[in-house]
Parts: sequence; structure tokens; C-alpha cells
Amino acid sequence: MMKTQNKKRGFTIIELVIVVTVIAILSAVLIPTFAGIIKKSRLSADQQAVRGINLELAAADDADLADLDSVEAYLVGLGYTIENYKPVSKNYRLAYAPSLKKVVLVNDENKIVYPAEYANEQVTVEIAEGAEEKVITELNTADDIALVAMSRGGEVSIPTAGLNIDTGIYLTKNTTITLAGNISATADKVGDGVFCAKSGTLTLEGNGTVNAVGDNDYSMALWADGGKIVINGGVYTNEGAVDSSDPEQTNPNTHFDLLYVKNGGIIEINGGEFKCQTPEFTLNSHDSKVGTFVVKGGKFWKFDPSNVTTEPAARGITSWVAEGYEVVQDGDWYIVQAIAA
Repeated sequence: MMKTQNKKRGFTIIELVIVVTVIAILSAVLIPTFAGIIKKSRLSADQQAVRGINLELAAADDADLADLDSVEAYLVGLGYTIENYKPVSKNYRLAYAPSLKKVVLVNDENKIVYPAEYANEQVTVEIAEGAEEKVITELNTADDIALVAMSRGGEVSIPTAGLNIDTGIYLTKNTTITLAGNISATADKVGDGVFCAKSGTLTLEGNGTVNAVGDNDYSMALWADGGKIVINGGVYTNEGAVDSSDPEQTNPNTHFDLLYVKNGGIIEINGGEFKCQTPEFTLNSHDSKVGTFVVKGGKFWKFDPSNVTTEPAARGITSWVAEGYEVVQDGDWYIVQAIAA
């Protein structure tokens, strides 16, 4: 009886090449398609998250929408963990636009991509916690300086060409600003200071000028509102400030605080030059929610920091000069220096 042989044959080289080629073609076609679907799905999820948060914010009071910290506190009270929120879309971040009173989705250039109706608008956004910290090494435009608040920390240089910004800058984390040039906020209608430290420490270096004259009745250069400010250099002035309600300055109570402390804020002065439109209020603190000045240097125009006669004096504070330092007068200027051993 004859047996039939059962021969098994494998793929030839040509067949394998054809299979590999087909797989490569399918991959080239399908992988980008799948990647696009995944990207759209992730972006849709992030947009839905933004919509949900903004629905919650729609019921909030204006005080809860003043800035990023207020929004975060409001949402945390509702059970959100916004400080840890990270969009699932690559290179996207969650931010808050105070002028819109809305949370927005921004790309890696800090441009709004959602809600779509604001995509082309130039608005200031504050990046939420959880986003990658962005360190700014130099600022070139008035828009760029808002990145100080966005990055919420880092090292910043005011360019030698100078800047004139629309409103003061609020800082909440450790930030060092080098005053290579001058900065002013002549259009600012609020008057909370060109720089306002809400928390963390703001350190000011360099020789540039902070001109605090603005379109408001306060014209403060610096305000430590719970945070700390360390001044190692620079010129600070509001000379020429005018009370809009009393342009002739006939009201004897009209005054402008050049540097102000409140809510436990601290301003430490190690250097710099200070010239206030109303000299006796060069350094001032809130009546009840007080703060502190620690003066270890600096040059003050018509103001002796060791002889305080304004509001703090009513609370028994007659000197802001630190122990081991003294004031030497030179004409209209009072210079603080270490006492010689």
C-alpha cells in the first residue's frame, strides 16, 4: 500500500517582503489616524473639564473670582483638587483668566485654545498649580511681564529698554526681579502697587526705577500683603502722583504710600533709593492688619525711618530701623548704614 507524502512549505522571501510591506503601509495609514482619534479624545476630555469648572464658577461671587488663588480656594471648597489638576492633552495646561472670570485651557505658549471664542484674545492668564514651573530670564514686552504671575516664581529681568504695564503684578511664590531697566504702571486704576507680594518672597535687585505714579489715588510702588519683599537695590518713586478727587492737593489728609505692609507682610530694605510724593508716608502700614518694615540700608528723601510720625506711631512704632543700624542725614536725604564697630 502506497503512502501519500504531506509536504509543508513555508513563506518565501518574496512573500515575507510583501507581508511586511503591507503591514508598513497599514501602519502608516492607521497609526496617525488612531493617534489623531486619541488626541481628539483627550482634548475633548479637557474641554469637558473646563466646561464643568466654569459652570461651577458661574455661581460664584466676584470676590471668589478675583485671582487664581481665590478661584482655587472656591473650587477646593466644592470638592475639586484643582491644584493637582493636569490636562491629559500633551503640552496643555489649566489657567485662569481674571478678565474673563473663566478657567481656560492654554498651550505651551500660554495661548488660550479653549473656550474657542477666546482663542485669539490677548488676555492675561494665571497658570494653576500642578503646571510645570516656567522660569522667565528676561521680559521684553508688557504682555511678557504677566508671566511673572503665570510662572508663580522664578528669576525675571526687567529689560534695559524699560516697561510700562497696564496693571500691577501680584506674586504668590518666591521670585527674584532684577531691575535692569525702569518699570511703570501709568494706566493702572487699582493702585495695589506695581508689585504686590501676596505670599512667598519677592527679591528686588538692580538699579532700575519702579515708578508708581498711576491712574489711581494710591500710587504705591510695593505692597507686602501677607508676603515678604526684600529690596537690595533700585529706585522707588511716586513723585508727581495726584489724587484724582483733589487734583490741587488741597486736602491735608491726601497722602501716597510708597511702600506699604498689611496682613503680616514684611518689607526688608537693604539698599535702594526712595522718594515719595508725601515723604512722611514713604513707609506705612495698615492701621489694624499690620505688617513690618526692617530697614538695614537705603537712602530716603525727606523721610527718617528712625523717626516715624504717621499711623504706625499711634501703635507705638517710632522706628523701622533694625538694631545695629543708624541713620545719617545728608541734606534732604536720610541714609541708613551699619553702626561702626
